[in-house]
Amino acid sequence: MLGNHLVNGPIAYPLLAVILVSISFSGCASSTKRIDTWFPDQSYQIIEDDLSGQDVTILLGDGTIHEGELLKINPQTTTWGDYDTETVISVPTAEIWRIKTKSHGKGALNGFGTGLLVGGATGALVGLTADEDDRALAVPLGAIAFGAIGGLLGIAIGGSAGTTTNYEINPGLAPSGTDAEAQ
Repeated sequence: MLGNHLVNGPIAYPLLAVILVSISFSGCASSTKRIDTWFPDQSYQIIEDDLSGQDVTILLGDGTIHEGELLKINPQTTTWGDYDTETVISVPTAEIWRIKTKSHGKGALNGFGTGLLVGGATGALVGLTADEDDRALAVPLGAIAFGAIGGLLGIAIGGSAGTTTNYEINPGLAPSGTDAEAQ
């Protein structure tokens, strides 16, 4: 029966490892958005709409890193409430390389989807190892059981890791070297 194959089957532990690794990577997602040079005013408005009032990390071209709450961004100036100094800081937008934000909700959603798909597929494969008489029931039950477990694990892992969105304001200010993408 399915239970014996899930617990004692020869592929149960390697498949569980595949599920956990796949879900782990789902929470490490990031995306990069760049200012549209043809329509910069609209691009800044979109960034402001997306990030106004949210926690952000602002990376300046000189290597300075600030964390705070974005208040306003336009082609001339960017303003945020800085967490370290507990003051409002404004700098020329031309001095900003990148603004980063992390969403734990999006990470949880990505993790759920990845965990559900990988877990469901893994469970179906485990079900295929059942005896021929039990296979018709083992495949869907395995997909449901592993899919549910994968989805729940994905929510936890993806939610804790979050999903990072990078808004590149002035790509030419990016620091040189291999650490530039890590920031």
